[in-house]
Amino acid sequence: IPLPLPSVTNDTICEGEVAELTATTGGANGNFYWFSAPDINNLVYIGNPFLVSGLTSDTVFWVVENDGACVSDTIRANVKVNPQPIGQFQISQACFGDSTVFTDQSTGIEAGASYQIDYENDGSIDASLPAGNFSYLAPTAGPFEVRVILSNPSGCTDTFIQSYYVDSVPVVLFSADTVCEGEPTTFTDLSFFVSPGANYLWDFDGDGNIESFTSGSQQFTYPTGGSYVASLLIRNVTGCFAT
Repeated sequence: IPLPLPSVTNDTICEGEVAELTATTGGANGNFYWFSAPDINNLVYIGNPFLVSGLTSDTVFWVVENDGACVSDTIRANVKVNPQPIGQFQISQACFGDSTVFTDQSTGIEAGASYQIDYENDGSIDASLPAGNFSYLAPTAGPFEVRVILSNPSGCTDTFIQSYYVDSVPVVLFSADTVCEGEPTTFTDLSFFVSPGANYLWDFDGDGNIESFTSGSQQFTYPTGGSYVASLLIRNVTGCFAT
């Protein structure tokens, strides 16, 4: 005579978590045997509860109770595995005054997922948005961290934190002295918000040709006397530039 059927508590987990299946005796107080197939030829565990990890999709197990003399019929135990969101964003290099773009490359995102975003990781949620790309116009230049809480409708969540940098735009200033024909004109560089390694492009006579790529103050001798329009373009290593 088979033992009375045990009862079993199913489990719902996020991918990567440990599932816990608990059987309750049908009255015989026997041992519980867990199987991966209903024909009870694939024993995976003896005991109670049954803890199982590494599940990536919905999985079914079967359990019987054995008191040493009699064995119950099998009963089905279900593990529902919901997708685990994993946050990942490609962050653009922005210049001050332009928006930083966060391109969503997250995985395990369900339809209807939402993002709570703290653009500067100061503990305050600044926006709640549907899952996807987003952008942010930083109030100043400098280093920042973004914190994103990714939430699937099934209840699985992830918190993503990543640094990003908003670079200053160079402020280009220089002065030039007045000299006699044939003497070199000195251009004194007064620019600021210039990063180390920035590129300088000097056009001393306004003809569209670059006469110098050297940073800092310069000298240039004009072929004839007269008035000239000089320009300087500075491009920081991040690509932020001004003339």
